[in-house]
Amino acid sequence: LFQSHNWADWEETKKSYELYARFVMPHFANTNRNRQDSYNGLESAIDKLESEREKGAAAAFKAWEDKTGRKAT
Repeated sequence: LFQSHNWADWEETKKSYELYARFVMPHFANTNRNRQDSYNGLESAIDKLESEREKGAAAAFKAWEDKTGRKAT
């Protein structure tokens, strides 16, 4: 996937190599598979997770209000 022509200056060529190593190589080596699977799982469950988070926050506010007698703001 690389062919060096020495047309660009060394700093730009080095930056290109670094970008290749950072983004292209992990894709083909499958080293980001677990991260991508985790992201996909979260993406498919986000609505349920947000609903559960909101219920939990509401319960925590209510418990605090019941304990202190003051309204949570």
